[in-house]
Amino acid sequence: MIAIDEKRFWAKVDRRGPDECWAWRGELCRAGYGRIRIRWRKYRANRISLSIATGQFPPSSTYALHSCDNPACVNPAHLRWGTAKENTADRLARTHRTGQCANYGERNGRAILTREQARQIRADTRSLSQIARAFGVSRGTVCHIRAGRIWKEN
Repeated sequence: MIAIDEKRFWAKVDRRGPDECWAWRGELCRAGYGRIRIRWRKYRANRISLSIATGQFPPSSTYALHSCDNPACVNPAHLRWGTAKENTADRLARTHRTGQCANYGERNGRAILTREQARQIRADTRSLSQIARAFGVSRGTVCHIRAGRIWKEN
């Protein structure tokens, strides 16, 4: 078991209601998960949060699984211990239940376009390059929208 400074840990958390996501306000990795350094080693913040809540610190082959699909969330009510296989099954069940990704379209925090702009791109008769410049996206994005690979009509 590692020694966790709970006061230091919770100082980096934006605690909200018991059912809401609690955002990690410290360092984030590229995938958006919180990280905290404890005795010269970095740990995922969701794992530390669940360890504090359960009093367990299982081996690294055990995952802290999110029920909210928010990597920065450290609310222990949104977390449970599980295996890599369970993690994959959970993700597939949530993201493919409607045949589309859960972060589809405007729900994706990285989305540049709106659904209406995607419709306009599909209807636009100009060249791909001209449309891309007009909407501030790449030519490839315009091509993918027109081909129906992204921003599909529902």
